[in-house]
Amino acid sequence: MEIFIPKNGILISINNPEKALFQKIIETTKKLDYVVGYRIGSLPVLKNGLDTIKEIIRDRNRKPVIYDHQKFGSDIVDKCTFEMLDAIKSCGFDGIIILPLSGKNALESIVNKCNSIQLLPVVCGDIPYNGYFSGEGGYIEQETQQHIYIKAANLGISHFVMSCNRIERIKIYCHQIDAIVGQMKIFFTAINSIECNDLPDVCKHLEQNKAYAVFEPEYEAETDYLANLANFWNNFRKKIGLS
Repeated sequence: MEIFIPKNGILISINNPEKALFQKIIETTKKLDYVVGYRIGSLPVLKNGLDTIKEIIRDRNRKPVIYDHQKFGSDIVDKCTFEMLDAIKSCGFDGIIILPLSGKNALESIVNKCNSIQLLPVVCGDIPYNGYFSGEGGYIEQETQQHIYIKAANLGISHFVMSCNRIERIKIYCHQIDAIVGQMKIFFTAINSIECNDLPDVCKHLEQNKAYAVFEPEYEAETDYLANLANFWNNFRKKIGLS
């Protein structure tokens, strides 16, 4: 399933629950060529409801909209899970981000359901902050991240979220996944991290893949937001070696 056509660009993340700001972000960015789509967090959906979100994202100039349900895939997969995916699809979302900590069977069930309703599954393997892995004081073993990405690739998944502050791990994953699925589509978070200075090395070896950066700053004033967005895009272009 392919819904992101440009090879490179920006995925705008929207987490502000205020309806007016939500609408303003889409209204002011939907015609920008380098904006490839939107990632909508759970807070706007919880506060406004799926029906309201459906009306807001309807006028988005055909740009894909991905739903980030905050660690979707980390609970028991049952009838409710499938009904939730149906509701997300009927609302107008084009994909969903999955963090399948419930295991490979849960991931496979969710992916099969997504494929059956034409909802793009995007797999995330980690959270970009220090304290997630056991070696940092968390509860997740570092190998878990690798298992998630490899299992997803074996299921035919080609869209992934990866954090640039795990850049050394990304170098490993990308080569392994590339050998399984061919062309990958990677959404990079935390591109302003110090570790992201090595991103050109990653992209140099993966020139046939699609690379996008996730833009997460909150919307305050239109002029400032658009200026920050343009600077963010130029910075990302330089990091991946675009002229």
